[in-house]
Amino acid sequence: MGTRLEISVARTLHLYWEAELEKALITPGHRLELPNHEDCELGLWLHNTGLRKYRSIPGFTGLLDTHRKFHVAAGEVAATLADPDRARVVMEDVRELSREIIFRLTRLELDSLARQRETGQSASHPLRPLINWLFDGHRPESTPRNDSVLEVSRARLMHLQWAQGVADLFRRWGKPPLPESAEICSLGLWLHSVGARRCVGMAEMQALDVAHKEFHLKAEQAVRAFHNRRMGEAEAAYDRMHRKSREVVYLLSVLEYRLLDADAILRIDHFLE
Repeated sequence: MGTRLEISVARTLHLYWEAELEKALITPGHRLELPNHEDCELGLWLHNTGLRKYRSIPGFTGLLDTHRKFHVAAGEVAATLADPDRARVVMEDVRELSREIIFRLTRLELDSLARQRETGQSASHPLRPLINWLFDGHRPESTPRNDSVLEVSRARLMHLQWAQGVADLFRRWGKPPLPESAEICSLGLWLHSVGARRCVGMAEMQALDVAHKEFHLKAEQAVRAFHNRRMGEAEAAYDRMHRKSREVVYLLSVLEYRLLDADAILRIDHFLE
């Protein structure tokens, strides 16, 4: 199974358990048998295939730790369902940890694809056109030129790639360029075309639009402050930008999870031919 597919499956399996916790919180008598962090589907993948293939990638150990913490908090929710007020308080921790898991899984996916490209492994990779598009901007001939049909997984990766690029420039004392506006970046084009048509009325879609605009606002504030050497202001804006970026990645993943059966997101199956 390729990197993109197996990590996408891992994301989906994790979101299923979060959805089960949310259901248990609002459904009296709902039974929830939550496995421990090594025995759930994501845990089994992390401690076997994931550990074997990705342990050398920075951040993998942090993913394991975050997943363990998620299960501790999730177990507390399950144990306090008879006390709804307490369960709702603990559920806030679960949601925060879930966002961190999704963000770390997406970063693992991006870093793994980058490593394959650097080592030449992507030359024979079935998703080579996608990798070239992601890192070099070479659009596959079989892909429509209209970005309104942007595939959501590519949107998630490209969003994270840009956010990480800003972070790298900050660390190297570079001079990051001002970001595109939220309306004309690749994700913004998808949100206001395909997304607007196919996800109308979904709370996650509306939340994504808000989070995406706030991300761009914080990114611009961070870059402008950095250009003017107002480092305290730049650091604060960058931290807020990072939190919004994590929210964008999470909401894109939830949309993908909810729309799997609806086929509302353009797939990239044609890359596998």
